[in-house]
Amino acid sequence: MIREKENELFAKWKAELKVPSAFIPDGVVDETLWSHTPKRVLYLLKEVNGGENWDERHYLARYDIEEEYKKTHSPSIDSLARWQLGLNLLWEPDMWKGVSSWQEIDAIAAEPAARTHLLHQLAVANLKKISGGSTVDWDKFDTYWSDDRNRELLKEQLTFYDPDYVICGGTAWALEKLYGKWKWEQTSRGVSYYVFNGVTYIDFCHPDARAPRNIVFYALVDAVKEIEENAAKNVFPLAQLTQYIPQLENGTPFATVVRDEPENGVTVLPVIEYAELAKNILRAFYEITESCAEYSMENLLAAYEHSPFAESVITKVDVGELDVKAVLALMAAVLHMERWDNGTLYSFYYSGKLLECLKRLTALGE
Repeated sequence: MIREKENELFAKWKAELKVPSAFIPDGVVDETLWSHTPKRVLYLLKEVNGGENWDERHYLARYDIEEEYKKTHSPSIDSLARWQLGLNLLWEPDMWKGVSSWQEIDAIAAEPAARTHLLHQLAVANLKKISGGSTVDWDKFDTYWSDDRNRELLKEQLTFYDPDYVICGGTAWALEKLYGKWKWEQTSRGVSYYVFNGVTYIDFCHPDARAPRNIVFYALVDAVKEIEENAAKNVFPLAQLTQYIPQLENGTPFATVVRDEPENGVTVLPVIEYAELAKNILRAFYEITESCAEYSMENLLAAYEHSPFAESVITKVDVGELDVKAVLALMAAVLHMERWDNGTLYSFYYSGKLLECLKRLTALGE
């Protein structure tokens, strides 16, 4: 259960603070709706605005129900409800049939019953679990965020949710501290995003940004729509590669090491002759990269050059930490090196990394 995991983590986290009452829990609002919504969206924000001894999950769940909470309605939360409705229009058009204009969207998202449903669908996580003010006190924020333990516990919290999207409300910069440097992509209108371990992270503004609500709303919805349309065009047919896992596991010949006899005391380097299995895997990889623009060899090699493991020995890379594009980038680098260093692919196979990569692709594709 997500709530049990959250509460256990928060109890530990809270106990480590100098002022435990200042800790504000956050996370999934309604676990049942979270698990049944078409696509799960987590909003990553900086901090809550004020107070002690309250729980943001309960606040969002009872936002339009408890009189106390009705008096403290937040423009940020109202925006999250609108954003959630906009995304639902993409994913659940039948449920919101006939809703199209901004005026209709704005009115529905402000209706208590609809807003309650929308808020129950989402999750919110704050970088800083101690409440702040209407504007961020960056000295206090930096003191909190510079503590490795706070970042470690936040990273653990984020493993509970398995979201489809993480909308970063002015917080995308913090992800580098959690996961390493990313090479963000952009939509045609300049909204940055990155897909990591099957999750799409979107670098967006704070929900209470000083901009017209309708402009911000459509910027997000249009960005998600374009990301999904592009993804549909660039579906990587993983099965064309992962079908060879059984053969790799059962010892089907992959390559032969041909050693020539030394002549006049001069040692001749061995030559690797690849068997049919290796040739099939190579053929499948190149066919796929030629058919998918996003995963072209050029793009994959560029992704490898900008990856945190580019300086590592290829056979030592922890494949279990990589997303689909990173795994493919690693494989592309191996094949690129093979062109001028016969045996690189064999080393990759012999070390077990090739099989690890294909198994990782299988896991990410499930």
